[in-house]
Amino acid sequence: MVQSHTYVHLYALDLVIKTIRLEIFMKKCINCQAELADDALFCTECGLAVEITDADRDPVDEIPAEEVDAVQAAETFTDEAAEGNEAADEAIDFEDKSSKVIVDIDDSEASGSFEYTGEPTAPMEPKKNRWTGVTTLVVIIAAVVILGLAFFFLYSNGTLAKWYEDLRPKTKSSCTMEDYSEIPVNASDISYSEETVQSYITSTLGEDPTDETVQEYAATHSDCSATTVAEFEEYADNYVYSYYLHNNMMEYLKSITTVNSYDEVLEAQLIEYSTESLEYYASNYGISADSLASYYGYDDAASYATAQAHDYMTTAMIIDKVAKDQNITFSEEDLNASIQDYMNGAGYSDYYSSVEEFEEMVGETWVYLYENLTYKFDIVMAAIEPNVVINETTDTESSVEETTAAD
Repeated sequence: MVQSHTYVHLYALDLVIKTIRLEIFMKKCINCQAELADDALFCTECGLAVEITDADRDPVDEIPAEEVDAVQAAETFTDEAAEGNEAADEAIDFEDKSSKVIVDIDDSEASGSFEYTGEPTAPMEPKKNRWTGVTTLVVIIAAVVILGLAFFFLYSNGTLAKWYEDLRPKTKSSCTMEDYSEIPVNASDISYSEETVQSYITSTLGEDPTDETVQEYAATHSDCSATTVAEFEEYADNYVYSYYLHNNMMEYLKSITTVNSYDEVLEAQLIEYSTESLEYYASNYGISADSLASYYGYDDAASYATAQAHDYMTTAMIIDKVAKDQNITFSEEDLNASIQDYMNGAGYSDYYSSVEEFEEMVGETWVYLYENLTYKFDIVMAAIEPNVVINETTDTESSVEETTAAD
């Protein structure tokens, strides 16, 4: 809008300049200065004949110098104003920096002299929109309402609690152990009968084992090299002995271990696993999980599951610490071979073609327990067997010695 005003002012100024030029260059009588038509031969006022024609006369030569300067000044101003307007179109906001051109023409001065006066108008204040504040307030209220509803929804369905649980720092497993350079084990705790060995053989090879069944078993179990029944009986005797010995060694190591903390995430997984296992076995007996937990000496299923989870984790911490102390390494290949042996013995290899497929079925919690309580357990316990000190004194003999000493 301001730009159009500027053009109108310039156009008016141009008309004024053309009018002045017309007055200056119009043919006049040299005697009375009366205005003459271009084709006039005589002055209509004094009758003097026109002696000089348009073609013979240069109007500029007869114009007073002051009038010529005034016209040239006006033309210069018009050109500069036009150039300034083009620059303003590109660099200036006309609504903030508009100016008004005022031209004063003195009618008494026929010479065409004029005077330019003008001052830039004050910047125009932007028009205030009364709805701007209301719109902003409505947007803020709507945002608060939406955020509140989202927070309520996430809180009600437990998503916020889950996010907090995932993001907060978790406690890790930690323990300290006393010196285990000597591991005392009572001889009575690792004693077993021949019936125990035969029970193991029967559960492994069947009622009437043969050399063929022994060889079939050895072919699917990497830790067994027996080829005859006699060799397998020796293998079974060593297996039962190691079972009792290693478990007693672990009980001693637990007695000299102080648990500082349990891994929270792993603890929750193992409690869930122990609860499901207890419920499964309880359903086989046709009783409740709490009843079976009471049979094992616990108040309820929850306390049983928690105790089992802590026992698993304590054993794993001890295994890891001893393995680190003894520089014992484990390989994924040996672990998979051990799991394959378990699959063969339990008949799972008939249903699962690979260890990976079997692990996907049993879940990562089962794999964790097998790795720590079976695979690593036997390797680590076998490595520190030289630390075992067998105590041949039975509990009864020890009580008699203590009573005699007291007397």
